[in-house]
Amino acid sequence: MRPIWQAHDKRRRLRRVLNRAGLQISYRLGWQRVPGRPRILMIEPTNECNLHCPLCPTGAGTLRRPKGYMTFELYERILAELDGALERLMLYNYGEPFLHPRIFDMIALARRAEIHTRISTNGLVFLRVGHADDLIASGLNHLRVSLDGATQGTYATYRVGGQLAPILEGVRLLQQRKRELGRTRPVVELQFIVMGHNEHELPAVRRLAKDVGTPLRIKTVGLGDVSRGPGRQEWLPRDASLRRYRECEGGLKLAEGNGVRFVCDQPWHRMVVNWDGQVTPCCYDRHGDYALGNANDGLATVWNGERLRAFRRAVRSSSPPALCERCAARLWNSPKMGWVERPPGFSVY
Repeated sequence: MRPIWQAHDKRRRLRRVLNRAGLQISYRLGWQRVPGRPRILMIEPTNECNLHCPLCPTGAGTLRRPKGYMTFELYERILAELDGALERLMLYNYGEPFLHPRIFDMIALARRAEIHTRISTNGLVFLRVGHADDLIASGLNHLRVSLDGATQGTYATYRVGGQLAPILEGVRLLQQRKRELGRTRPVVELQFIVMGHNEHELPAVRRLAKDVGTPLRIKTVGLGDVSRGPGRQEWLPRDASLRRYRECEGGLKLAEGNGVRFVCDQPWHRMVVNWDGQVTPCCYDRHGDYALGNANDGLATVWNGERLRAFRRAVRSSSPPALCERCAARLWNSPKMGWVERPPGFSVY
């Protein structure tokens, strides 16, 4: 299967190759001003949600940003501006993307531009009539479904307000419709966040994933800023091998990496655009404390604007931004962050 960065359109493919080369060289040399444009984007269709997950700032009601929905006009401008550069699009952040009234139009527009498009959902889409055929018709590449339990009681302990049975039924129907139509997309992936109350159901969730024929992403739970919020540690699993944190002087710190100094490459390759156009360096900036500008003013001005250049400089310094202290990106390829169990012969793309 064709790699994500490639496109059938020859001019678009060539522009992506050149853009990617410029970004890679800029990162390796530590340039603050980066030629080209971001090749990976996370767009937040909305930061509204229908569930009340305790560790999520949206679900817990602690998000300090206003609530709303991205206008389709802004979304169109962003994709037009990044055509020939953007390779991968993640249509989610701090909200449930399928609450957006035009989410299927957003997916379809990205796919027409040959952008690999992903969505992470709590399963709301499976409560809508026609969801299976709508998802297939949209051309969505990858659908990640949060499934943090094999029984309703365990599942709803964290996914407060959610119903497990309709989600499982919806996944099965989607897989069935793909077979009937001879389609392979969207690839469906179940995600299980391992916590203290659900770690005993990991074997059962593995059986569920095998039954519906999907990869299973096993993810360690993140506590955000572990120095705040008493009671957060209670969510950690008892099995230390399933934690991304280590005990340290009565508290918690992220597990050690591989001993090599980690220098994040995200400010040289990607950015996040929240529903109102606010641009932030990554998804760990939940509240927009490190706002770099606004997409309504054009992403080109943000990409090499003074704020992002300063952020790149700080990331490579001996005193990186405080935001980076709680980031688990350095563990991305480590079991401490999680792993994916795929069926034999499964294609990543």
